[in-house]
Order: sequence, then structure tokens, then C-alpha cells
Amino acid sequence: MNEYIVLSLPQYNNLNFINGWVYISGGYNGLIAFRTTEDEIKVFDRQAPYYVRDKCRVIVDSNSNVSCIDTCSGSEWLLLDGQILKGPASQPLREYQTTFDGTHLSVTN
Repeated sequence: MNEYIVLSLPQYNNLNFINGWVYISGGYNGLIAFRTTEDEIKVFDRQAPYYVRDKCRVIVDSNSNVSCIDTCSGSEWLLLDGQILKGPASQPLREYQTTFDGTHLSVTN
């Protein structure tokens, strides 16, 4: 997978701010891009790693904007690093490699 994102495009405007996020295409079940710092954007697969056969997607928690939830199992993960906040899931989110130069984001696996 190779995704290339130009942050100046309107659909990626939220990534210009720390803790900003957007859903993007790619991965197994879509991706979440999340701005962690001025210099870093993390990208995670939206496929919930719990009961993968059910193809459940994670969604960003609108109450916190720094975590995401699997609506099938209720599991939660932190978008700063993909680690589990609440089970029953026992695996972190799948993270993709990123390169960010301040204007462009490249996502690879």
C-alpha cells in the first residue's frame, strides 16, 4: 500500500492541527490518520483487531478525539500510539509507516 496525502487539500485540513484526524482510504478496512505532534502523523488501520472475521471498523471517539472504539466489541485504543485502553481486544491497532515533511504525508506498509 502506498498513500500520498497533501495536507493543503481541504479534506485533510484537520491534520494541520495537533490531535486532528481524518479517515482515509487504504489498508484493510480504511485508515485513520492522526496528528500527534507538530512533526508526526500516525496512521492506523480501521480494521478492529478483535474478531477480524466480523470486519468491524474502529471509529474515532467523539468524546475524546484521541481514542477510537470498536463498536462491535466496545474495545478502545489510544490514537497517540495504537495501544489498548479497554478490552476485550488484546492487540494494538495496526500502524503503518509514515514519512511527513510538514506538507506531505506518505503512508506505506
